[in-house]
Amino acid sequence: MEDLKIKTDFNLSTGDWFHLVAKGGFGAIPFVGGLAAEFFAAIIKSPLSKRTENWIITMYEELKSLEEKVEGFKIEKLSENEVFITMLLNASQIAVRTHREEKLKALRTAVLNSALPNSIEEDKQLIFLRILDNLTVLDLDILREIYNYYMRPTDHYFQFVIIRNFKDKGIEETMVEQSFCFLAANGLIDQKVPNPEKIGGVDGKPRPIQYFKNSLGPCFLSFIGLPLTPSQEEIKDESR
Repeated sequence: MEDLKIKTDFNLSTGDWFHLVAKGGFGAIPFVGGLAAEFFAAIIKSPLSKRTENWIITMYEELKSLEEKVEGFKIEKLSENEVFITMLLNASQIAVRTHREEKLKALRTAVLNSALPNSIEEDKQLIFLRILDNLTVLDLDILREIYNYYMRPTDHYFQFVIIRNFKDKGIEETMVEQSFCFLAANGLIDQKVPNPEKIGGVDGKPRPIQYFKNSLGPCFLSFIGLPLTPSQEEIKDESR
C-alpha cells in the first residue's frame, strides 16, 4: 500500500522544472525558439520524466528492502545524513543520463552503501561516483573480468585471455585495450595491458601482473557491488 502511494504521489506531483526552464528558454529564441521547444517536448520530456520516475521509485524500493534487512536502519533518518543526500543527488544526475541497467544497478548500490554507517570515507565515495559516471558498461565488464581472473592462481597471463574472450564476443581488440588504459588512468588497475614482447619471466614463463597491488579496483568493485568470483571447484577444474 505504501509503495502504491509513493508511485501515485510521484505521478501527481511531478513538475519537471528542467523541462519548463528549458522550454521557456527555447521559447525566448526568435524564430527557432518555438520549434526547439516543441522538439524538446516531443523528444526529451517523456524519456526524461520516465527515467526520473523509474530511478526514484526503484531507489525507494531498494531503501525499503535495506531497512528490512539492516537492524536500526530507518529511511526517515536519512534526511540527517548529508553524505547520503550528496551521493543521492549526484547519482540521480548520472542515472537520468544512461539507459544501461548495469550502470543503474551500480549507481543504486553505491547510494545504498553511502547510507550505511560503516561506509568508506566521503571523498572516496564521490571519487568512485565520478569514475562510474565516465565508465562504459564495457569498462565495467572488463574490470570484473580482470578481478575474477586475478583471483585465479593458475593463470597470470589472463590479460590476453580477456582480450581474446571479448574479441570472440565481437568486441574490437582496440576497444578492449583502450578500456584497459582508461581503467589504469582512473586508478582502478595498476597498469594498462602490457606488450607481450616486453614481458619477462623465468624459464620463458610470464611473470605475474599485479593489477590490484596499489589500485582502487577491489574497493571500487565492492562499493558498486562486488562481482562473483570463481568458485574453488571452477579453479580446480581449470587446473586439471
